[in-house]
Amino acid sequence: MRIFTLMCFLMILDLSALELKRTSSGELFLHAKSKKILNEELLALESWTVKTSNSCSFGDIKRKFPGGFKVNVTNCLPSHVRLYHHVKPEIAGPNCWNLSLVMADLVPSLRFSTREEMKFYMNEPFCSLVSNEEGREAGDIIAIRKNNNREVHGMVYISDRLVYSKNGYSKRKPYAIQELENVLEIYKVSSVKKCFSNQSSTEEGCNPYVQFYRCQSLDSYLDRYRDEINIEIIEVHMNLNQLEQLIANLYFENNSISIENLEEVFEKSEEIFLSTSEKKLGSENLNNEEARFLSMMKEKSKSMSSALLLISKNSRDQDIRNKIYRIRIALIAIISYL
Repeated sequence: MRIFTLMCFLMILDLSALELKRTSSGELFLHAKSKKILNEELLALESWTVKTSNSCSFGDIKRKFPGGFKVNVTNCLPSHVRLYHHVKPEIAGPNCWNLSLVMADLVPSLRFSTREEMKFYMNEPFCSLVSNEEGREAGDIIAIRKNNNREVHGMVYISDRLVYSKNGYSKRKPYAIQELENVLEIYKVSSVKKCFSNQSSTEEGCNPYVQFYRCQSLDSYLDRYRDEINIEIIEVHMNLNQLEQLIANLYFENNSISIENLEEVFEKSEEIFLSTSEKKLGSENLNNEEARFLSMMKEKSKSMSSALLLISKNSRDQDIRNKIYRIRIALIAIISYL
């Protein structure tokens, strides 16, 4: 009798779950309480995956014990999810806002992003608000905010059941496809329907509240505006991207932070500083797009400086902290020339 009761309890727990699980061989299976829900989520995953220029194919839906269904979706996920679902960085830093911007193809690398950088991109021409009259699409960005438009959390919408999120910058928090309901509960968003409309607000009694955005990639932006931006500005941006990748490598390279792996970061920051000090990019003769692009580069540089500060705070090695300090000084100087 006890065994039967335990089996029924486990079945109830299992039937309530909608979860993406990685097997020991690295394959990713989506588990759901019913075949109907599973089919609905497969359509959402397919829509999202195709948008990221990945092909989509999934296995047959299988019944599992003690209840529910599962399907292999390894080949119907954006490449980022295949690589990072339930992966944790080795040191604190990468966070929700950065994940949102990476998945929108607005920034290239995993790192810490400030709330100001998130706010910068959640504006035209990079991202536009999704009105309450428009339908949501897999891949839209959800910004959770409170009070006077203060950024609280960012995540990627997949469906009304699933999101892709990293809940905080802690190294204990993994990248993960999660149930939307659970994430909203973590960030204390009301379950009242009006507080999860595409454009909810404090005026409706919602605090925190959510806003949906649809973004174009940075490449798409440049396809349209490249001719309006001085080539020297774009060259500095490309160098900043290289520096950004060097910082991102510190989080996932299976190496402890050392003077050696910081030296390359320092040398690149010094190279960019010398380049920007000579070019005098922030002149008074900038057009609108050049001014916007320089503002974007400033926000990127501020985020990288904050990322390095977090790394420094988590190190007890004074030599490492001194080296990071020198890199941050170079970044502050770069910002002053942008």
